[in-house]
Amino acid sequence: MFENLHKTKHLFGLAAFLAGTLSISLHFWGFGTIPNGFFCDESSIGYNSYCILKTGADEYGTRFPVFFRGFDNYHDTVMIYFLVPVIKLFGLSKWSVRLPSAFFLILASFAFYFLSFEYLRNKWLSLISSFVFSTLPWIFPVSRTNFSGYTPMLLGIIMGWYFMLKMFNKPKYHFAVISALCWGFAMYSHNCGRPVSVALIFCGFLSFNKRLLKIPKIIGLFTLFMIIFLSPMIFAYLNNPVCLTSRFSKISLYSQSKDLSDFFYGLIIRYLEYFSPSFLFITGDSNLRHGTGASGVLYIFLAPLCLAGIFSSTKYLKKNPKYAFLISGLIIYPIAAVLTKDHMHSTRCINGAPFWCLTGFCGLAWITRRFYNNPLYPSTILVLVLFASMELFLYFNYYFGQYVHESRTWFEAPLIESIINA
Repeated sequence: MFENLHKTKHLFGLAAFLAGTLSISLHFWGFGTIPNGFFCDESSIGYNSYCILKTGADEYGTRFPVFFRGFDNYHDTVMIYFLVPVIKLFGLSKWSVRLPSAFFLILASFAFYFLSFEYLRNKWLSLISSFVFSTLPWIFPVSRTNFSGYTPMLLGIIMGWYFMLKMFNKPKYHFAVISALCWGFAMYSHNCGRPVSVALIFCGFLSFNKRLLKIPKIIGLFTLFMIIFLSPMIFAYLNNPVCLTSRFSKISLYSQSKDLSDFFYGLIIRYLEYFSPSFLFITGDSNLRHGTGASGVLYIFLAPLCLAGIFSSTKYLKKNPKYAFLISGLIIYPIAAVLTKDHMHSTRCINGAPFWCLTGFCGLAWITRRFYNNPLYPSTILVLVLFASMELFLYFNYYFGQYVHESRTWFEAPLIESIINA
């Protein structure tokens, strides 16, 4: 018995090593040249980090700002400050500017394993879910560029979610503190992380409402550390409100609407679009800086698993509040994106990636428990594995092939090349 257990541990360790190696290799293959070019937002983030490194001030001379002004917009904090030591070590280049984005997604994928295990209670399914999450068309292309702090925001949301579950299930002060810091980290990472994190925290409290009154000190400590950690952001807003509102004022749906009825109609249309099969599994976002344009934001093989996950999770809503939080996270995931004028904008709702992925693997876990002894189960799983493997192969073959050429103008590659060759 112990010998078999020892072999199983070694086999899982080998599988985890291979999955991690493959994921990291995919993220860093041709990292400095794919995608071609270098978008203006990336250059602004890199330049501001370089300015902080050399002078301690941003490009406008503001010393160690909370938010960085660039192109009459404001960049969020985490990515720029984290990039400073990277530039110190590796110099200022396309490769070094993009490095933190991939780094944070790899960390987020590692954290996603532990979050998945809280739901699946199966280390093999959790490992597979972590690998699939790291390669989702929703987030993989974004991790190879650096427009903003999308990937650190995902890390903050996943860890905030994980430690919030710990805080409610095993009430301890350090879980509350860590969860608060992680949610705050997500809010500093990207402007979409602020409304989304607030909404998710509210959903968490609502889901675990029966336990709130039993742990008042824990909740109080959570709230206190949230306020302390967000105080620099609050003071920055009070001193200069446009640092948090300038970008939204340019892209808000309300400013583009004729009247209030037109605004609410636009909200409903956009909300439904983010749940459409077209956006999720077929075409995704048409902006080639956000994805390849040849697939949905999720893999097709996840579609039936997500349906099974939603069905099974709704059965456990009253018994286990963590499933109530999972479903509520799915329901509110496009909350930031629907307030903007664009349709099916994948990066403004990128916070939905961990919720959809985990829902899919909850569905797979339910199918395994429900139909494991069914004679058709082995052949069904084999077909699923083969289809998933083929879909991943085709996606990455397209990304590292045809997409490189099709996305050139989206990343200003011709302009960059003309400047270099001038």
